[in-house]
Amino acid sequence: QIMALYNAPNVDLSTVVKPAPMCSGLEADYSFEGDAFDASGNYRQARSDKGTLMYRPGLNGGKAAFFNGQTRLKIDAFKKFVWSDKFSVSLWYSRTGGWKSYQGLVNNGFFKQGSWEVRLSGDTPKAEAALGGGVKSEGDKQLWDYAGVKVAHSGWHHVVMTYDGKKTKFYLDGKSQDKYNEQHKDFGPIVQTGNAVFLG
Repeated sequence: QIMALYNAPNVDLSTVVKPAPMCSGLEADYSFEGDAFDASGNYRQARSDKGTLMYRPGLNGGKAAFFNGQTRLKIDAFKKFVWSDKFSVSLWYSRTGGWKSYQGLVNNGFFKQGSWEVRLSGDTPKAEAALGGGVKSEGDKQLWDYAGVKVAHSGWHHVVMTYDGKKTKFYLDGKSQDKYNEQHKDFGPIVQTGNAVFLG
């Protein structure tokens, strides 16, 4: 429902159900209240890449974008974006189906093709899924810094991933997921690609 990208590793996300606070490091902010406009003031609008985006009831009486497994949003303004060594992404999601397939939540390319991603795995049990993500840094080209994070299928979940130039951190519903850390040796800037950012 709320997806924000920051060019900073330590953004205060304590009010996670409210729209992301405007700050100097905010690169994009999508609340999906009936549109896919970037509320950060940077005008990085998301556009439908596959299918027509629909909206459903979201959190706290708001709206949420609905992705049916085929639909996807693309943000071309992030092509060739220099991600540097400071990065945070925050998002809310609720999975309602597609239990046997991978579900991209937000990324700029699948697995080895991108610089960073947050994704749900496929072929999971009925009760829970495996969530993961990470960054591809100059120091370590492996992408999934966190893998197999257990998350219930039902309900809304809040995911935050940060990178400070040395370490990637991953949070689910306000709790650190350090026990799922793959112990990659990230350091330096996030690898730049020519890819857009994809939502869904």
